[in-house]
Formats: sequence, C-alpha cells, structure tokens
Amino acid sequence: MCRICRNEYDCNTTVLDCSGCLFITSIPSLPNLVKLYCYNCPFLTSIPSLPKLSRLHCFRCPLITSIPSLPELTRLDCYNCSLITSIPVLPKLYSLNCSRCPLTFIPSLPKLVSLNCSNCKLLTIHSSNKIAYLDCSNCKLLTSIPSSELIELEYFGCPWLDIDLDHMNKLIVIQRRIRQIIKYYQFVRFIKSREFNEWFYAPDGIGGKMNKLVLEKFIKNI
Repeated sequence: MCRICRNEYDCNTTVLDCSGCLFITSIPSLPNLVKLYCYNCPFLTSIPSLPKLSRLHCFRCPLITSIPSLPELTRLDCYNCSLITSIPVLPKLYSLNCSRCPLTFIPSLPKLVSLNCSNCKLLTIHSSNKIAYLDCSNCKLLTSIPSSELIELEYFGCPWLDIDLDHMNKLIVIQRRIRQIIKYYQFVRFIKSREFNEWFYAPDGIGGKMNKLVLEKFIKNI
C-alpha cells in the first residue's frame, strides 16, 4: 500500500511517490505538490490539475486517458500509456517521453528541448517546436520534423521522413550515425570482450569495413 492508501499526505505535501500501487484509482488534489511518481499503477485512471506540479512520471498506467493542463510542468514521462491520445499545451515543458502512446500530433510546446516519441502513430510534430534531442524511431507515418535546433536525432524506421539537413550541424549528425551503426552491428549476446570489439571494428576488420561502406553511402546523401 502506498502513501495515498495509508492517507499519509496533506495540503503541504510537495513530493508524492505511489509508484507500483495496485490499489489507487485516482490522485488527490494537492495544491503544493511539485513532484508526482505514479508509474506502474494498473488501476489509476486520472491525474488531477495540480497547479505547482513540475515533474510527472506516470508511465505504464494503462487506464490513464489524458494529461491535464499543468502550467508549471517541466518534465513528463507518460510512455506506454495506451489510452493517452493527445498532449495538452504545457508552456514550461522541456522534456517529454511519450513513446508507445497512440498520439498522432505533438502540439506547440515553446520550451520543449527533448522529445522521445518513438513507436507512436504520429503524423505531425508542430513546426514551431525547437527540439534539440529527438527520438522519433518507428514513427512510420511521420513525414517531417522541426530540425532548426536539432543536435541529436534517432529516426530508424521512418520511411516517409524527409529530413532537412541544411539547418543541422552535419558533423554532429555523422557522429550520431556512426554510433548507431556500431550499436547495430554489436551483437551483445555473442560479442562481449573488449579485445574482440577492438579487432572487429578496426579499420581493416570486418566491422570497420562495413561501417566505412555504410557511412560513405550516408555522407553522399547529405
């Protein structure tokens, strides 16, 4: 049983952790609550409007249907919430992880810096968002992204995505691509030793030659 079940809270509570509780269905309205951890709560159905809340971690809550308007929220982790179909306008939000939510649209979020929307049904990310770190992998219907401020990008499994690299630092993109290639060819189950990796990914090794060919092809397309 969590603090809510035991009634161990009051109007002055600022941090509340009820993660993993199998009994709660709702969160009380606490006017001074700043941080709320309520992930892995299978019967939780809603989050109230909490005027001072800055961090909300409500991932893997299968019955939550929406995120309320939270004017002070800066970080939201709501991934694997299968009934959340939209994100409200959150004026101070800078970090959003909504992976595996059935979202089709990311609205204009003026402070947003980091977005993980992988494995969503996204059609659009609002063009005004100035995102620096974006993971939109396996968003198979996504056709464009706001790229003017991008520093890091993960976009595997996005067949229709048209990336405008003119506004991006090409060196950073290439470096990121190298890390993706190495990760892809690194079969952790079979390859564990440092010595093997140093040999395999050496310039004259099999992995090094494969990486060189893939990277050369990638650079030609920039």
